[in-house]
Amino acid sequence: RRIRLLFRHGFRALVNDMRRLPHLQLHLRTAPSVDGLFSFDLPLERCRTIIQQRYDDRDNVFVACARQLLAGDRAAAEKLLHDYYAGFQPASLYDCFHHSRQVEPLGEVRSRQHPTSLIIPPWDAMRRRDRARIERKSTVHPMIGPQTEATIKRHLERYQAVCDSIRVNGYQPQLFGHIQGHVLDSGDDAVFVVTSGKHRMAVLAALGVDSVPVTFKRNMPRLFSRSQSRYWPNVVSGFYAEAEAEAVFDGFFVTAESSA
Repeated sequence: RRIRLLFRHGFRALVNDMRRLPHLQLHLRTAPSVDGLFSFDLPLERCRTIIQQRYDDRDNVFVACARQLLAGDRAAAEKLLHDYYAGFQPASLYDCFHHSRQVEPLGEVRSRQHPTSLIIPPWDAMRRRDRARIERKSTVHPMIGPQTEATIKRHLERYQAVCDSIRVNGYQPQLFGHIQGHVLDSGDDAVFVVTSGKHRMAVLAALGVDSVPVTFKRNMPRLFSRSQSRYWPNVVSGFYAEAEAEAVFDGFFVTAESSA
């Protein structure tokens, strides 16, 4: 019954979303995975981290780190992480976004008043955000610095474990679930933002894959359009100004050529 309902409602909705986004180049797989979700083969070049990084060596230190681990050079991988965390220590939420921080949006930049405790994009509607809890949170997100020596070693161990597993057993999302995220649609272009599975994604990129199987995250809209920016939850709440929110959105579409 669950599968019948999934095909009746989930499948139809996914197909409708795909028709809206021919430029994303999604290819639907024919059966749901172990987690009951339909997955898509998606070009790696369409994927981004939550802080706007592409999945290549130049833009994403975690891909470069995984590549060194796959080559057996653990010392080089550890140095990459140390240098990255020492050099990328944003002072505010806005400064976390890899490409948008290089552009000064028009008007007020409210996210410069918010800490880096949680990296919250303007369209995040997954759950209510308690501002007081955000202010109290002291841990640093794993994609930004500073990080302690012990934390860096834990990150390195995690990447090493994923590298070893995929190298020995291959990538098996049908057993353990897929990389998850959501789509950003600018109107004439689209990207997929990875919100779950960042270690696996970095390792797959380091292995040189052209496409990856992904799916949409539960309890979160599949797609966010720039044309709807005034209605994004964290714009409505006043957490971001509208122009600032659009600047964050646009940062996900920076290409390798334009960032050179």
